[in-house]
Amino acid sequence: MSTTNYKLDICDSKSKAPTDSFINNPLPYVSWIPKLQDNGANFLEWMRELDMFLMFIFDLSNFTQSYLEITLTAQENRAVQYLIQKSIDPQLLPLIEAKELAKDSIFTLQLHFQYSVRNNQLQLFLELMKAHHKAQSKDASASPIPSFFSLFNQLREVGFNIPQELQSIFIQTAIPPPRSLSQEEWFSLITSKLASSDSSGPKDVHRVIYKLLDSMDNEEFKSKKKDNDTINQKTHSLLQLFSNIQITRYPTASEINQAKLNIMYGNKQPGTPEQEEYGIRCHYCKGEGHWKSTCPIIRELEGLKKAPSPI
Repeated sequence: MSTTNYKLDICDSKSKAPTDSFINNPLPYVSWIPKLQDNGANFLEWMRELDMFLMFIFDLSNFTQSYLEITLTAQENRAVQYLIQKSIDPQLLPLIEAKELAKDSIFTLQLHFQYSVRNNQLQLFLELMKAHHKAQSKDASASPIPSFFSLFNQLREVGFNIPQELQSIFIQTAIPPPRSLSQEEWFSLITSKLASSDSSGPKDVHRVIYKLLDSMDNEEFKSKKKDNDTINQKTHSLLQLFSNIQITRYPTASEINQAKLNIMYGNKQPGTPEQEEYGIRCHYCKGEGHWKSTCPIIRELEGLKKAPSPI
């Protein structure tokens, strides 16, 4: 039963003051407090619910933390002690069954679970640190953010509340920058985007980061597509250039040097009479219409300028 309905349920069902109802018969109210587990996993939740209940019944503020300053009547103490004993796991009962005062039972349980609660906090915090380190070593597209928010909530449940500002910084530093940006540039970019936002909580940082990454991915895709289109265009042009030329072999070093000399000093005459007679004008590719000095294959392979015109 929800703690927010204490007053309504008590007054309607009992038709008497809630304090008197509880003191006279505390048994019906036991189910309103969550059962304290034997390992203390829900110890903080149990204390919060007990505080809320007693605040309404006796108008006591924060009983589990201020019990040393609070004095209960014998009837009140008996009812609260009964409520505590019945709302804990039976394995914990030997710890407090000999206690006469409710505040002594609270002190004993706190002392018993003090190490357990702190240990849970440390374990969860270590998991958070490991998740942060793991996120920095992976590609940013694999989002670690959901696990961060889950650990933030788990830490809050065990009494370790990380401020919103620190959560935001934690998330911002966990996501590595894109390859095109340095860490400082990446932080500055995120901060500038947050400056134009109404808030800068952890969820806002999460939204800004992945919006930036998405836009950068799109720009990189467009740039790569443009480069690929240019390469494909050049490849198509080369294929057209060489489509009518049969490449028998790659040129030797001496042939390339001779071709360069021919280009430098000119080559005004055709080859041997046999070459002129049979129309074989290029010593390299055996193609017609040009000499080796103007062979488009050699020029393309060596990065030379295209010959101004055939021989």
